[in-house]
Amino acid sequence: MAFKELCNDDGALFGLQPASDSDIDRKLHEVCINHKLAEKLAAQACFSESEHGRLYVDIEFNREGAHPKILLEDVVRPDIIVHNRQSDHNKLNLLVVECKKEHASASAIEDDRKNVINFIKCVKYAYQYGLCVIYKRNSVCGKLYERRISTAGEPEAAPPQEIKYPEIEE
Repeated sequence: MAFKELCNDDGALFGLQPASDSDIDRKLHEVCINHKLAEKLAAQACFSESEHGRLYVDIEFNREGAHPKILLEDVVRPDIIVHNRQSDHNKLNLLVVECKKEHASASAIEDDRKNVINFIKCVKYAYQYGLCVIYKRNSVCGKLYERRISTAGEPEAAPPQEIKYPEIEE
């Protein structure tokens, strides 16, 4: 539902070309779209009325209490997260989202995929779901991963479910 609303309300942002070809300009446009996606996610009733209490949708969130998030020895700042903003045994990390525009490099997209999977597998963060989003010119697509425990008792990311919302009218 959030993807559909994003396409309908803010799809014009997808095709905006950066003022220059710099990574900074490209990232600024991506962050703008991420903010709009986060708004759409936050409006979903399932997050405000969850069985775990109120959940928050935050963008560019890299804190674990007073410390930055560290994943495989790197400081990380996920594009969007859905969580309860608590810590220790009260902490619930529901969803981590990494987003790219369709013209991002294959290696950048792969790095996002690896981060999402590692956030799911990491015992410290234990996100229940991870979503890799690609903003195309007239659509949004993503791969949704779910945390599962393997037969060996290790956390793993289940094979992704494809999510795609069709082209929006121009």
